[in-house]
Amino acid sequence: MGDWLLCEVADRLRSRVRTSDTPARLRDEFAVVAVDLYTSVDATMLAGDLLAQFSAPLAVDDHEFSLTVSVGISCFPKDAIESEKLIYQADTAMYGAKTTGKNMVIVFTGEFGEAVKRRLELEYRLRGAIMRGKMFIRYQPQFEASTNRLVSFEALARWSHPTFGLMPPTKLIPIAEETGLIIPIGLWIMEQACIEASKRKSLAESPVQVAVNISTIQLMNKDFAPKAAEILKRTGLKPAFSSVS
Repeated sequence: MGDWLLCEVADRLRSRVRTSDTPARLRDEFAVVAVDLYTSVDATMLAGDLLAQFSAPLAVDDHEFSLTVSVGISCFPKDAIESEKLIYQADTAMYGAKTTGKNMVIVFTGEFGEAVKRRLELEYRLRGAIMRGKMFIRYQPQFEASTNRLVSFEALARWSHPTFGLMPPTKLIPIAEETGLIIPIGLWIMEQACIEASKRKSLAESPVQVAVNISTIQLMNKDFAPKAAEILKRTGLKPAFSSVS
């Protein structure tokens, strides 16, 4: 079905571009080399036409797929004269379109280049932090108001960047999700939280539950349920003492 979807996307692109343009698939993206466009406004208008091609859902068998399309534009010779650099810049602008909200067209500027460099550095540093065990967990307690009794606590992953300091979840989680690092991070958080919950269970007079936030990407992973069960078994924590959200 995935292959069919790619073919349908290619057909829709071919049906909209001009005979003088060249559509192609480069790595994981589709690209269009458009000639005789004299300004970025002209290119944006063409890109808008391409976006319109994907406003209607794609249907296969009994399934319908609604696609979001992000377009990045780089112009010759204003932005670059080498083909490799033009493609890189268009890819950079496309990343900006994706992070802005998808279904958008972005024209490359130098600011986007700097933003991508910062993001790649964060990804590189985050991978290193996972490998070297530099991430840590903070626990947010929840108390019962009438008795002031600790009833549960939420496990929250934290990472201190060597330059930028403590990274807020709004920056950490999107990078982890986009790169797939959320899966090993999520399993590590779950295991550490279960270990902590087991310790607190032996110290507390009444049951204390631990909560762990789970990304939709983790839930879509077929190994999630078996891995979660394995962690509970390994740490000795009963499922009743844990929850996910």
